Amino acid sequence: MEDPGRFRQPSVLGAHLGLTPRTYASGETERNGHITRCGDRMVRPLLREAGTVLPNRVRRWSRLEGWGVQVAHRRGARRAQVALARRLAVLLHGIRMDGTEFRARREGISRPAAA
Repeated sequence: MEDPGRFRQPSVLGAHLGLTPRTYASGETERNGHITRCGDRMVRPLLREAGTVLPNRVRRWSRLEGWGVQVAHRRGARRAQVALARRLAVLLHGIRMDGTEFRARREGISRPAAA
């Protein structure tokens, strides 16, 4: 993303990258389908891979990982991967806009115990 300032709202970035569900609406019927797959064909798989790796391979717990695990329990692993990819894109956009550092976890908070 060469100019992050062209996105007024970070939530629009998910649609720009094709990480939002396709909507079919006709008369009384309204259904959400698979992701739209518009946008950059190289960034989307990389973000999705990061969404896959974060809850499965990263050893240090983060709030983002905890959110992804909650989504996976509610909606399933594949939807959680795409949701994490979309959230990572929004986080990276925010970091690029204001130049802050990403803090994966707050000080003094560790991984919650397994239920």
